[in-house]
Amino acid sequence: MCSLGKAIGVLMGFTLMLIFVVLSITQVLAQGTHIAPNASMNGFDPTRLDMVMELSNDQWRRHLESLSEVSKLDFKIPASAHREYEKGARLLIEKKFGDAVEHLTKAISIYPKYVRAHNALGLAYANLGKSEEAEHEFSQSITLDAHLPYSYMNLSWAQISLKQFQQAEQSLQRATDLAPLDLHLLTALTYAQLLNCDYAGVIATAEKV
Repeated sequence: MCSLGKAIGVLMGFTLMLIFVVLSITQVLAQGTHIAPNASMNGFDPTRLDMVMELSNDQWRRHLESLSEVSKLDFKIPASAHREYEKGARLLIEKKFGDAVEHLTKAISIYPKYVRAHNALGLAYANLGKSEEAEHEFSQSITLDAHLPYSYMNLSWAQISLKQFQQAEQSLQRATDLAPLDLHLLTALTYAQLLNCDYAGVIATAEKV
């Protein structure tokens, strides 16, 4: 893994334009990373997505919907599972993550192939600082349906929180393969490439943003 100082040097140099894009265009939901800040950088930690990408409270519902893309499997859900999911999703929006886990777990117990519920449960775990549990749920959603790009992005958040930067880049590369024109995904991919010291990849992807 490359040194943090070298990564920051690249970040402040030829990727300055990229950071502007990240901060001003991208509003990616990334509340799931909880790595301690680096005191030498005045509290800024480049491995925390929530410090790099911004999200206001009134955008939670829109992002929850976009991050929980509908799988064909979700059209078969029982009504009781859907009710539990709706309760859990509402609690996520209210940032009551512990209570959300309870209802989303119930939804999955009723219908284990509920892709949206796995994604939402992963999001709840991520915001509780339970990155390994989050990674498991996001991986489950991909196992059930490997054609949803934001499921891979969700997984990348957990991987970044666990400092699995190479895996995070691979997850986001798969996401952008599925949705090559999505600026949110391209920006997140560039960020993961930076953390993984893939500077050639940073430049190549930044040119697409």
